[in-house]
Amino acid sequence: MVFINSKPIVGEYISTGEDYQSIKVLGKVLLNEYMVPFEFASILLLVAMIGTVLLSKKEKNREIT
Repeated sequence: MVFINSKPIVGEYISTGEDYQSIKVLGKVLLNEYMVPFEFASILLLVAMIGTVLLSKKEKNREIT
């Protein structure tokens, strides 16, 4: 249904001329223009990694008889 109702983009692609494949330019873009979303994503990934480690730990239950 989405593909039937969607309309194709008509027009030319506007190029800014900036090379986003350069590490220097990519770093400037991520840390200047997108600083807050970049930090939210890093915190989310950190919480996900910690949660994965905690969920994967096996508890050792020993019964003393």
